[in-house]
Amino acid sequence: RLAVAMATRTGASADSLLLGANADPADASAGSAAGGAGAPADWPQLVEAAGLSGMLRQFALNCVPGSFEADVLHLRIDPAAADRRTRQVEERLAQALSRHLRRDIRVVFDVTPAGIATPARQRALAEQDRVTAASAAFADDPAVKGLRERFGGQIDGASIKPGN
Repeated sequence: RLAVAMATRTGASADSLLLGANADPADASAGSAAGGAGAPADWPQLVEAAGLSGMLRQFALNCVPGSFEADVLHLRIDPAAADRRTRQVEERLAQALSRHLRRDIRVVFDVTPAGIATPARQRALAEQDRVTAASAAFADDPAVKGLRERFGGQIDGASIKPGN
């Protein structure tokens, strides 16, 4: 799959940007990696390529695309981020995506049940997994075990941070 930014530079259609570089818009009814018919194939990549930053970027990464049909992009919002949704954020997101795709689109937002796999949630879960793995590795370290046994120490799990 080509990068969204690369597809834009090469003059690819907006449909191929949203459906994936090798996708056929006629196949949109079959669904995409995002799970909805005609949904953007790589939402985080599209957010990056559109140059979103700051609060607008964070809001976008707390959404997942549902579908994109007839220039209407349906985004599903994580309920935990719904309080960041304002008219200004909605308008700025629609404008930025329209500018990037070089066509006017409309964005429709739907608040979904908790637990939706947004890019922001996936990143947080990956970080949590890294912390858990670092904590387990620290606790299993022979030197740490020896110090705990010798001095009766306890490990403060909150103080353990994974390395890069």
